[in-house]
Amino acid sequence: MLSLRDVVLSRGGRIVIRGVTASAHGGDIVALSGPNGAGKTTLLHFIAGVIKCDSGGIRYKGGPIDTGSLDWRRRLSYVLDDGGTIPLLTVEEQLYLQGVLTGVSREESIGRTGIVIDMLELGKYRDYRGQELSAGLRKRLGIGIGIVRDAEVFLFDEPYSSLDVQAAAVFNRILATLKTRGRVGIVASHSFPMTDGLYNRVWSLSDGRIADHANDKVLGDLLSPSELQSSSGDGELDIPWILRST
Repeated sequence: MLSLRDVVLSRGGRIVIRGVTASAHGGDIVALSGPNGAGKTTLLHFIAGVIKCDSGGIRYKGGPIDTGSLDWRRRLSYVLDDGGTIPLLTVEEQLYLQGVLTGVSREESIGRTGIVIDMLELGKYRDYRGQELSAGLRKRLGIGIGIVRDAEVFLFDEPYSSLDVQAAAVFNRILATLKTRGRVGIVASHSFPMTDGLYNRVWSLSDGRIADHANDKVLGDLLSPSELQSSSGDGELDIPWILRST
């Protein structure tokens, strides 16, 4: 289980997160909801080890976590709002490089790159450099970079922005795969498309405080659906390097 305990975060001398406590289990897809400026990205930055907290901390699988440690970062995949793409590298090069950097063989990275390109329908753009991509394509590539490796906890910041309906449906199927295979997925957004019960936990953030909901009966009211209507499609996708947790 991943748990945040009394986390306080400040930026520029201003307290943004005030004593947040929340939890998620393996197989939870968490909707981190809240209006713009509520502190969603700040909280993800903390979980990912980008910033340190003023007080409080994280526990994972029963023990305290140093979010700045290499071991913790190896357990994480963090997809930034801008996708984290590299302007001068092609789509194919960026996916391949991410695989190699995580320690898999050249052959394995080539195989994963091909699967992700097909999955996210990036085949026509495989030779495009990051700076040549539209906002929607950069978002798709960012999601691909996030899943080309395996991790225990996946963080996505505003993944639905700039995605068309079809790409959003593919992303939801990726989340369904993570859910079925026992990963923790945390998705920060100010609005969520209709997802057929995909999200089974909500961290609702407002005024620097959080309400942690796991009751299915209240999720529909908490997840105010956006105008983008999407479903989880045909369920999980075949991502062979993300195995079921035992």
